[in-house]
Amino acid sequence: MSSGPLSPPPPPPLPHTEDTDAYDTSGRYIVRLLPINDLPSLHATDEYKKGLITKIIYSNDATAGGDGSSSRMLSAFKTNDHPSTLTITGVPLSCWRGVLKNVPGSLPPHEGSENPTTSKSFENFRALRLGSFHVILVSLASSSFSPGPILVLQGLRYKGNIGAIIRTAVQANLFQSVVVIDPVYDANAKNNDRVEAKDVDYYSLMNAPLIDIIYMTDLSEFQSYANSTETNKNRKWLATHLNNSAINMFSPLASPHLLAAAHTSFVFLGSEGVGLPDEFIEDSRCTCMRIPSMSSSINVGAAAAMLIACISMQKLKVRE
Repeated sequence: MSSGPLSPPPPPPLPHTEDTDAYDTSGRYIVRLLPINDLPSLHATDEYKKGLITKIIYSNDATAGGDGSSSRMLSAFKTNDHPSTLTITGVPLSCWRGVLKNVPGSLPPHEGSENPTTSKSFENFRALRLGSFHVILVSLASSSFSPGPILVLQGLRYKGNIGAIIRTAVQANLFQSVVVIDPVYDANAKNNDRVEAKDVDYYSLMNAPLIDIIYMTDLSEFQSYANSTETNKNRKWLATHLNNSAINMFSPLASPHLLAAAHTSFVFLGSEGVGLPDEFIEDSRCTCMRIPSMSSSINVGAAAAMLIACISMQKLKVRE
């Protein structure tokens, strides 16, 4: 009796290592739900005393419709004195529902009806229920993470690009904050509208509320900010730019600059059309990186994702 063709041998198992300490896989922030009933005791925690808590986000609609005790506890907590590093923000239900999707483990997939209307209604109900008794807490994983890198978006004109970049930045869990600088008015440009926070929230799929975003009107405002503190004055500058002196981002020469950018730095991305202005590129603190490509035509959102990935990879390499 003939037999069929022999099956190929199974592939060898992937190598396994227990040496997980060789890589720094920690993120900058911890994002979690906190029961509103725990707010009165939050002041007594080391996390609060050390100023590690940076954001508390709550649902305006849910807390207004929840039980009276939760609403009173939240109101009392908001009236107390808090560290200047802590911001407490109320958001509408639509925003709350979106932000919940970016809180690890808060909204497991619904396994109910496939009817979109029913699914959306259930999602609203679940978000409203969670918001009636919980807030979202954002805190630094360790005091060693402060200060951290700051992402600077200069002159971007398209809300979708800004939102996608901020979504990537939040999920990379690397940056201290994001600076958005308005584009210079251009009579020939299709879009001269100022990007507003509500646009960034929407186009980032509600990732934006989880990170500090500073909106600036022009380059002079940023220059003042960059020189406002000793920490900012001493930051390394890293920028994506196409010029002859720019370092290939994928080359070994880029590694030390990318590693420095993972710590205390300004990381710059310029506008879709003309890139970064000369005053940034020519600053003595600035190291320019170029992304190798066939025709130097890369969407700024894609460029941001590649740059952030390269910075994160260098951060992972704690030791040989």
